[in-house]
Amino acid sequence: MIIPRVGCMARVFIEVALILALIAGLILWQGQRDEPKASAKDVVSPATNTVLERIHMAGELVTAVGCVQTVVRSSDVREWLRLQVGTTELLYVGVGQIRAGLNLMELDENALTVSGDKVTVTLPPCKVLDEKIDVTKSYVFDIRKSLVLSPKAIQLQSAAEKDALKEIREAAVQAGLLDQAQKQAKMLLRYWFEAAGFRTVEFRETGPAVVAVPAVTTGK
Repeated sequence: MIIPRVGCMARVFIEVALILALIAGLILWQGQRDEPKASAKDVVSPATNTVLERIHMAGELVTAVGCVQTVVRSSDVREWLRLQVGTTELLYVGVGQIRAGLNLMELDENALTVSGDKVTVTLPPCKVLDEKIDVTKSYVFDIRKSLVLSPKAIQLQSAAEKDALKEIREAAVQAGLLDQAQKQAKMLLRYWFEAAGFRTVEFRETGPAVVAVPAVTTGK
């Protein structure tokens, strides 16, 4: 059962320090470079490589963050001679955070074309960059055990955390987190390039947004 947390899905996380550093670098480069001659055919140039170097400095760019709450049921049965001799069942309330955006290191010379004051960017699809269970807000709601030979609840909690994180990731994607991340990425990159002096910024996309599956983590 998915329980959305009010106001979380619309929240956008922007790393201000990285933005300022990248913009400053691009502005300095723009002031120092010679204006290239316009040509009918875009080619890979030193200007393109220089812009790529500045973009790669940002590494992963988180452009959308979603928080989701879910409730999962986990159970285990202990058997002896094929007979059920003990049971444990718990309800786990999981609260997780999903961060989505772009890995700017994936951009290469084929993804960026600079021609005069025009830049064309081929963006990879946004993906889930990080996901984790918030252990400070998640908790075991209820535990029910048989009187004897019941399995340990701690193992069930670990399994419940993994199930909860899977549901949280799926709920965030279905709610449009990756689409929101893609829109924010375009807006942010356009701001960067315009601040560097480019008058025309065009975007091309390589395909639909994808869902990466990072390792299960827990944290605050």
